[in-house]
Amino acid sequence: MEHTSNFLPWLLKSGATIIRIDQNLDGSINLQDLEEKLQLHHGNVRIVAFSGASNLTGTRPRIQELVKIIKLSDSKTLVAVDCAQYAPHFPMNKKDWGADFIYFSGHKLGAPNAPGVLAVPSEWLQEKIPLIPGGGTVADILIEDDELKPIWASEEAKYQPGTWPTLGIIELAGAIETLNSLGWEEIVNREHELLVYAFKKFLLEIQGFRPLPVPSQSYEKMYLTPVLSFNLDGYTADELSTHLAENDIQHRGGSNDPICNHEYVRNVLNLNGIVRLSFCYHNTPEEIDRIGNLLARLRLERPLTHNDDVLKIILGQDTKKLEELYIQRGKDNEVEELCSRNLTHLEKDLKENLALRELYCRFRDDFSFGELSQLNRRLEQIKNLSEKPATWRMYLTGLIACVMASRGSEGSY
Repeated sequence: MEHTSNFLPWLLKSGATIIRIDQNLDGSINLQDLEEKLQLHHGNVRIVAFSGASNLTGTRPRIQELVKIIKLSDSKTLVAVDCAQYAPHFPMNKKDWGADFIYFSGHKLGAPNAPGVLAVPSEWLQEKIPLIPGGGTVADILIEDDELKPIWASEEAKYQPGTWPTLGIIELAGAIETLNSLGWEEIVNREHELLVYAFKKFLLEIQGFRPLPVPSQSYEKMYLTPVLSFNLDGYTADELSTHLAENDIQHRGGSNDPICNHEYVRNVLNLNGIVRLSFCYHNTPEEIDRIGNLLARLRLERPLTHNDDVLKIILGQDTKKLEELYIQRGKDNEVEELCSRNLTHLEKDLKENLALRELYCRFRDDFSFGELSQLNRRLEQIKNLSEKPATWRMYLTGLIACVMASRGSEGSY
């Protein structure tokens, strides 16, 4: 799940053995796998590096919790947090996190010519010889006993050789001042509202809208990085990207985009590219409406071949018809009983609960993964949606049965 900038340098330049941690379907770090590998390689883990936020799914790991797990395993293990996607959207606190290193790109904060920033422990700056010695890294060069002896510059200077990017540094300072003046609470809440607005609008209004998997909770409950990655049924990622570009909508996307055809996209989600929208505090609901209008027009130009009668039935009052669809699904008495028992509650929850409706919209258009093992895996991923996961699982199981029935799916349930 890591950005290649936080992976390839370690792989190609560190000379170390790289151990990758498994990820969950939503792109988050698998904590169990992390703990097992820390234990397996105890005493040999020099540093653990991870992203503070995903630029694909918006997922944010619990940084403080991760650092604690790593340090409890071995206090000598260093922790590096890539904050490139985190820094523009949330306040950073290296000390509170307990991390040893944090780093981010200045252009992400709105300063296009700014340099990157690396925060390190002060004792690391006291090394005698800098990584890249040269102009600006020395205060003087003495000759003692016919030997040249460099007198290094201050700790802040000796690791920044050559001519500093002065204009970029000024830009970065201005961007930071702007963010601080707006207030981080205002920024976080504003961007969260925009993300929820976009997610609701596209998911509930655009048939075939396919957002990437998200954490087990609803977008309404999770403060994610404000990115929305998705596909639209009936269009390739390249086609969708072209339409967005032709309508002057800034985005990343397509099968040849290194971000939007990341290993996670190809190998975990089995997709050939996606489109990604990134929101910021200066965006507006009207701009999101404009994107929604484009997606709606594309849907009309290329309608899906199947209908959405099931959703209309569920959100309507025709409980009898819904029951017929459930029973039509099959001869499994347990499924029949399950569906029948939860009909009323399911209909009510779909009307009132956005989280369940999100799931319905995600499942309704495609059931090519109908094998039991895959289905169970999907169910496991969303079982923590409420304090009563068993109930939610029953509801969703019945709902899936209904959808499969309406589409004439065959095979064992």
